[in-house]
Amino acid sequence: MLGNLTLKNKLFGLGLFLFGMLIATVAIGLLQLTGAIQSESENIARLNADMELMREIGGMDIAYQIEAKSQKNVWMRGANPERFSKYRGEFVKSAEEFETHRANAIALAKKIAAVQTESKGIIAMLNAIGTERKTIQSLDGVLGKLEALGAEHRSVRDKYLAQIDAHASLDAVSDESVNGIDRPLLKQLAEVRDEHLELVSAEGAEQSRVAERNFELRRNFNMAIALLVLTISAFLGNAVIR
Repeated sequence: MLGNLTLKNKLFGLGLFLFGMLIATVAIGLLQLTGAIQSESENIARLNADMELMREIGGMDIAYQIEAKSQKNVWMRGANPERFSKYRGEFVKSAEEFETHRANAIALAKKIAAVQTESKGIIAMLNAIGTERKTIQSLDGVLGKLEALGAEHRSVRDKYLAQIDAHASLDAVSDESVNGIDRPLLKQLAEVRDEHLELVSAEGAEQSRVAERNFELRRNFNMAIALLVLTISAFLGNAVIR
């Protein structure tokens, strides 16, 4: 078939083919770049959500420390009615802030767990060739502990508040009656914080590994495309000059 074409037409056909392959290569590169940008946007969104979750867990810790300090202030200074009212109010406010931070943390953990990192359509097909997607670390453990913290905190809060209202200016008696009741709560708070930090650390290491793997996959894929184009071009060029 090529033998029936003039040299001019053969050269024109070869140039047209090379131009088409150039356009196809650029299009594939742009689609891969779009997939990479989308993946990085998802990573940044997840990182921001993790930081927000970390702040809310820290807010729970701070709120409870103020809560504990307020009840001790009642034991030591509650003989004065004005101070008693002040510290009781601070205790109730801090307990409410703890629950607010906990509710926010649960909402964030559920939001992170619901994130979908799979691309759609042709981008997903190309990413399957040239991109390794990271797996979202499970927040089920953190979420379960946050939900369990609610019942534990309410139990400790109610016992503290009952003793605050029953306080009769005998700080040693009041302190002894609630001594150690917050140890399980403090332990659960520490477990939530530590488990989330471990997940964030593991995800950072995973993202670094995936970034290196993605670079290798894209490099190899693009080199294979370039080699294929060169091979076809050489074959067609040889056919043209015959």
